[in-house]
Amino acid sequence: MVKKRKGLRLDRGQSEETKVKAVSCSETQGSRHIPNDVKRKVWARDKGECQFIDPQTQKRCRSKHLIQYDHIKPFAYGGRHTVDELFLTCAQHNRYRWHKHLRQKPVAQPICPEIRI
Repeated sequence: MVKKRKGLRLDRGQSEETKVKAVSCSETQGSRHIPNDVKRKVWARDKGECQFIDPQTQKRCRSKHLIQYDHIKPFAYGGRHTVDELFLTCAQHNRYRWHKHLRQKPVAQPICPEIRI
C-alpha cells in the first residue's frame, strides 16, 4: 500500500524519517506566488495586453489571449514579485523570451535548484 502525504510518497513499512524529502524553492527562498495587489497593479498598468515588443518591427503584440505574468529577470535567477519587475505577455511570447534567454546564456544553475535533504 502506498500512502501519499504533501507530495511525499511513502511505501508501507517506511516512515517519513527514512525517506528523502524534496524541498522546493518556495520553502527555501520565498514563494512563486505573486501577491494579488501586485497582480492588479501590473494588470491595470499593462491594460490586460501582451507587452512584448518585436525587436525587428518595434511593434507591440497587444494580444489579450492566454495572458501570463512574466518577470523581467527570470524568477529562477533572482527575479522578484514587484510591479517594476513584472509585466504581461501572451503565452507564446512568454515561451519565446525564455527560450531566447536560454540561448543567450549558458544553462547555469538557477539560484534555487531543487534541494534534497
